[in-house]
Amino acid sequence: MLAVGSTSVRWSDSQPGDGGAAGERPLLLLNGLGANLEMLAPLRRSLGRRTIAYDAPGTGGSGTPRHPYDMAAVAAVARQVLDAAGVAEVDVLGYSFGGFVAQELARADDRVARLVLAATSAGWSTSLTDLRELGGRSAVHVPMALGIMLTPSRYYLRPAGQRLIRSVFGDGGGGDYSTADRARGLRPPSSLGYCYQLLAASRWSSRAWLDQVTVPTLIISGEHDTICSVPAGQYLASHIHRARQVVVPGVGHSFLLREDLRDVAAVIEEFLSDETEQAAA
Repeated sequence: MLAVGSTSVRWSDSQPGDGGAAGERPLLLLNGLGANLEMLAPLRRSLGRRTIAYDAPGTGGSGTPRHPYDMAAVAAVARQVLDAAGVAEVDVLGYSFGGFVAQELARADDRVARLVLAATSAGWSTSLTDLRELGGRSAVHVPMALGIMLTPSRYYLRPAGQRLIRSVFGDGGGGDYSTADRARGLRPPSSLGYCYQLLAASRWSSRAWLDQVTVPTLIISGEHDTICSVPAGQYLASHIHRARQVVVPGVGHSFLLREDLRDVAAVIEEFLSDETEQAAA
């Protein structure tokens, strides 16, 4: 456990079975809204490198802060985890809400070498066009999906309920999510902690400063994502100077929580291991 002010933060530093390549940068994983680090176990197994993950304040095994954090303060927790892990240089993967944190971290911490933004966006704004970008094009599923995100109730649903939620999120094509579903039920977020995360997300946008993110960036979008659509990923890719987008076919918002992640893990590993652009910059 790591003390962050008056709050305790549970974190994990994991090496792959073969120890990874010598000198390889670790990968910090920043999770989705209300999620705990056990939900990332399939992804961590799929990646052949050292990974660092933690439960954000108010989620999993971490304590709930006395007061809400804004997104800059949420990112400051990530920096303290990196300090505790003794990391001098790191790659960062942010999933959904974690993508917001990752963008904040990338512009504020020069230890970040490469950035992966999965199923995420540049946040909210007052523009109706931007809101349509964030949510996609479905007149039925977008309001339902956004409504589901407003409470932590999905962390308490039985398997049939989880399947229904994933269908609304665009993941109606099946797939095995057993680890994530089990972990979700075992360590749900506190209601207050979840509310604090929602509050931080609702007041945040990176649209005014995306040009300050200068590290090589990979945007990964699910083809049918109803929370952070393909156009939302396109916006990130077009406003971050050294970014490109990959669209995963046939999946929605929950694609990074599947048991079988060989397809996505291969894309991530190829991006993180390719130093040609970094060397030329």
